[in-house]
Amino acid sequence: MKMGFLGGVLSVAWPLLKPLEEQPGMLYRHEEIEGQPVHTIEYLSDKSLGDVRVKLFFDIRTFRHVRSEYRVRLKNDMTAMDSVVSGLPRSARDSARRPADLSPRPTIQESQPDSIYVLIEKFSNLAKVGEEVLPQDYLIEYSVEGYGASFVARWAVLIEHWRNNGVVDESFFTAQK
Repeated sequence: MKMGFLGGVLSVAWPLLKPLEEQPGMLYRHEEIEGQPVHTIEYLSDKSLGDVRVKLFFDIRTFRHVRSEYRVRLKNDMTAMDSVVSGLPRSARDSARRPADLSPRPTIQESQPDSIYVLIEKFSNLAKVGEEVLPQDYLIEYSVEGYGASFVARWAVLIEHWRNNGVVDESFFTAQK
């Protein structure tokens, strides 16, 4: 987010809008996404940020930005653990009656599992808006994996009409019941 990647071409902070001398290290290659050939640019992050990978995907013919993938791997991630009190899941812990039923407790010295966070943006249904070509559909998929648990979420923004520098009625910003 700090680097301006989130939102792709919809963001005025997008790194690819900066002059070449300001660009971070990037790696180019051809790949396939969902059976379609694409140009791929992988951002080579500063290792001090940890294991962070950002990949940008562009249509092979038009070079339009169609997808971004952000992957973060946290090694020995204690935040992914159910609890530091017991190695049992909550339901098993609640029903445990005797000490013999309890599994060993994890300690700070033990190796913790890695957590993997993935956020994917998809830009589709491109349409000409003035002099620009912008996506009408913007999808976000987010997933987390770690310590035997996972989470998956999806959001969609489906744009019916783009307006450049238009007047927006104040009632648009009023919550509806």
